[in-house]
Amino acid sequence: MPRERPYILVVDDLADAADSLTALLPYWGYDASACYDGVTALESVVRRQPSVVILDIAMPRMNGFEFVARLHKLRGCELTSVVALTGVTAEVQIARARELRIDRFLFKPVDPVALQRVLAELVQDLEFTECPIHPIGTSELSSSHSLVSSEL
Repeated sequence: MPRERPYILVVDDLADAADSLTALLPYWGYDASACYDGVTALESVVRRQPSVVILDIAMPRMNGFEFVARLHKLRGCELTSVVALTGVTAEVQIARARELRIDRFLFKPVDPVALQRVLAELVQDLEFTECPIHPIGTSELSSSHSLVSSEL
């Protein structure tokens, strides 16, 4: 039986950026869709829980931080992986991302290879989380939830 492709939700108020990334993700082996604000994204998550959310921080209606706080309160989404993909680079913003358990903080414009690597790590972590027995050599997975910049 074929395995379901991991689903990634892209949330960015710049439709071109969200749509471009959403079009790229299937080439990397992911199913993806885009939302253009946090309110719509939360409604989308209720219908289909993503494996990973790629999220802009500075958005109207509901910023990315408010979205993450609400996302992690939804049943079944408490541990949903989030990658902040943003132009916001202030230390206070990065500290807030840590508080909210944002898994990675990447800066725009993002290096596609770096993003692809981060997504692969997060999806791999999900697979290991679902499996109670880890193969030898996966001790480095425990550090993969730290925040990183686009300089991987």
